[in-house]
Amino acid sequence: ECFREIIGMQEVNFNLKPSPLAFKEVTRRYPGENEVYFCDDAIENLDEAARHGWKTIWYNPTANRLAEAGGHKVIRSLSGLPASSSLPPPNMGSP
Repeated sequence: ECFREIIGMQEVNFNLKPSPLAFKEVTRRYPGENEVYFCDDAIENLDEAARHGWKTIWYNPTANRLAEAGGHKVIRSLSGLPASSSLPPPNMGSP
């Protein structure tokens, strides 16, 4: 399993990203968590997550270069998510 929890807008009291309140609510839910990964397709959301000390991954299917953009890791496919972090590969089950 790659994720402990997927957090939607209802879990952050409808404070939508990039509002700092959304990120603060997640931090409040997981005090002392030292490794929070945030994957998004919007740079402004990634920048806010980085300000909260989170590790950020930019989902950009049209990226020509898979290096880092503005300090954010870049992936072109969500299948690249585990490789860009210390997350284990997803368990996709048997075909």
